[in-house]
Amino acid sequence: INGELVDWANVFEIIDNLYSGFYGKLHSKYGDVLSPKEEQIIVLMMAGFSTKEISVITGQTASTIYVRKSSIRKKLGAPEKEDIVRFLLNPSRS
Repeated sequence: INGELVDWANVFEIIDNLYSGFYGKLHSKYGDVLSPKEEQIIVLMMAGFSTKEISVITGQTASTIYVRKSSIRKKLGAPEKEDIVRFLLNPSRS
């Protein structure tokens, strides 16, 4: 779909339905900070995919995913050792 292997609009809708509007909240709070690729990675992490699985789904190398995760942490202000999804789900940050 438009050069992508995945219909991301559909994935985002599914994630919202399964996880209490997770993507919508993520996008409205951080959409101006995170790149579309970073949002995709976070959504796949929320769904429980591993770094290797995320690399296959997004067509990026595992190394690229690790670099993007570092960038996501910096943009969100998440501590290096804290899980990104757990950080985002923490009610004190919403």
